[in-house]
Amino acid sequence: MDLALHQKNMAMLAEGTQSILDSVAGISEKQAKIRPAPERWSVLECLEHIILAENRMFGLLTTESAAASPDGGRGEEMFERGSTNRSRKFEAPQFARPTGRFPSLAAAIEEFRRCRTRTGDYLKQCEDLLRSRSTTHPAVGLVSCEELIIIIALHPARHAVQIREIRQSLGIA
Repeated sequence: MDLALHQKNMAMLAEGTQSILDSVAGISEKQAKIRPAPERWSVLECLEHIILAENRMFGLLTTESAAASPDGGRGEEMFERGSTNRSRKFEAPQFARPTGRFPSLAAAIEEFRRCRTRTGDYLKQCEDLLRSRSTTHPAVGLVSCEELIIIIALHPARHAVQIREIRQSLGIA
């Protein structure tokens, strides 16, 4: 295991976690369910999407990855830089589209924390060189598991930006 890389992954995971928690702070249960426009997600729907996506990506990482030649981290920097860039929109795969699974913002936050704890626990125990394993991400295709960790860690930060946009459009301070 590369200790510096491991520490960086843990820091990114914490950063992604904190960014989403900060973005939802002070939002009421009622506000969390308001869509800023018919075709846009609510804050609660954004959280649901994050949870669904993380659960799927965690499965890719832990049960659907295979040995691969280490790529030396070629795409890692790109994923780190691009994670919060919302100028390029992606359509969520069907499995990651919100359908109202959570009755409240509080319930979604609790589930998000549980998912992040599970991912963090996995990283703490993982001794594999994640650059030497690969899987197929539903939106970007073939990735090393190291790249996937970056995506998992920073995906919430991308949606924290979206939640700030929602807050602004709804006039929520």
